[in-house]
Amino acid sequence: MYTSGSTGVPKGVPIKHQSLSNYVHGFGDVSGIQPSDRHLQFASLAFDFSVEDIFVTLGSGATLVLRTEDMIDPDRLLERIIDMEISRLSLPTAFFSVLTERLDAQPLAPSVHTLMISGEAVKSEYLKLWHAATKGKVRLLNSYGPTETTIISTAVDLLEHMTSAPIGKPIANYRH
Repeated sequence: MYTSGSTGVPKGVPIKHQSLSNYVHGFGDVSGIQPSDRHLQFASLAFDFSVEDIFVTLGSGATLVLRTEDMIDPDRLLERIIDMEISRLSLPTAFFSVLTERLDAQPLAPSVHTLMISGEAVKSEYLKLWHAATKGKVRLLNSYGPTETTIISTAVDLLEHMTSAPIGKPIANYRH
C-alpha cells in the first residue's frame, strides 16, 4: 500500500496477508458488521481506508455498494444513501463534518445504523451536532492508525463522547 504518512512524501508500505486477515476480522468484530449490511465504499481506491470498505465488507459476507461521482456532494450523498438502502459507511472526518452540518435540513436515512470516521481528530462541535441529529440511534465509531499497522489499530464508539473523540483501544490482536 502507498501512504504519505506524516511526511507528505509517498512511500510504499508492505502489508502481509496475515495482517490484512487479522484486520478484517478484528475490525469486523469491533464495528459489528453483519452479512445483511449494505456498506458504502466511499474512499478512493488510492486511499488506504478503501481496504476497510472493501475487505471488511466482503470478508463478512455483507454487500459492498460503490460510490458514484455525484456522491461527493454531501446533499446528493444523503439522497443516495436512502435510494441504495445503505446501512453502514466510512467517511474521512473532514467529510463527516460537512455532512453533519446538513443533517438538520436533510436527516440521515433510517437504514443507517453505523458510521465510521477516520483520518483526523473530530471537533467537539460536530460530535454535538451528530448526537443531536441522530438522537443516539446511529453508532459513530472513531478509528485511528497508520497504514503500517494495516490501516487502523484502535477504535472507539463515540456514542458516549459528546465533547472529545479519543482514539480508542486496540482492536483484536493489536496492542499499545
